[in-house]
This record gives sequence, C-alpha cells and structure tokens, in this order.
Amino acid sequence: SPAPFFESDDDRTWFLTRLPVHERARLGTTEQATDPAASVVAVLTGEMGRAELQAALRLTHRPHRPRHAPAAAF
Repeated sequence: SPAPFFESDDDRTWFLTRLPVHERARLGTTEQATDPAASVVAVLTGEMGRAELQAALRLTHRPHRPRHAPAAAF
C-alpha cells in the first residue's frame, strides 16, 4: 500500500492524515463490511470531522466512565 501522508500546523494544534488507496484495491464491493476499519473507510468522503464521521456511520455519542469511578465524577 502507498505510504500515508501526515500534515500538521507548526504549533501542532491539528493534524490531517491521508491514507491512499492501493492501486489494486477492489472498489464497489457488494459485501457488507464487518471490520470496523472497513466501515470507516467505506463512508469517508474527503476530509471529515468527528461529527460528520459519526453521522455517516450512524453512531451516537455515549459518554464513557470507568466502572470504578463514581457517577458524580463524570
């Protein structure tokens, strides 16, 4: 596969990662993706923010708290 590209500003307040598709990759497969990474790749349409990616994957935010932490701490 081609090497990924990483970009960032000088202060490293943001970063962008580009993952080129291999030239022999099969596109347009009819099989449903079961691998989480394949699901993400399938919905990518250029640069997407977290909210856009969550919407494309039909995910909702569910806050996580460690089991040992008291509820009041979160």
